[in-house]
Amino acid sequence: GTGYALLTGVLGATALGFFAFVGFEDSVNMAEETKNPARNFPRAIFIGVGVTGTIYVLVALISSLLVDSETLSGSSGPLLEVVKAGGVDFPPKLFALIALFAVTNSALIN
Repeated sequence: GTGYALLTGVLGATALGFFAFVGFEDSVNMAEETKNPARNFPRAIFIGVGVTGTIYVLVALISSLLVDSETLSGSSGPLLEVVKAGGVDFPPKLFALIALFAVTNSALIN
C-alpha cells in the first residue's frame, strides 16, 4: 500500500544520500595529496558536481525523448526501456548484472 511505497522511497533516498556523502568524505582524504589544495579542491568539487549533474540531466532528457512517460514510470527497468528504444536488443538479465556490478564497484570504492 501507500505506507510501503513511502517506506521504500525514504529508504532509497537515504541510501542514495549516504553514498553521495561518503564519496565527498573520501575526496577530502585525497585533498592533501593535491597541489595547492585550498584552490584546487573546491574547484574540483564544483566541476565534479557540475559534470555529474549535467550527465544526469542529459540522461533524463534523452530518456524522456525516446520513451513515453507511461512506459518509463510503469517499468521495473526504465533505463533498459531507453536502451531498447535506441535500437539495441540487450538481454535484461545481462543489463541487471552490469548494473549490479557497477553499484557494487562504486560501493567498494567508497
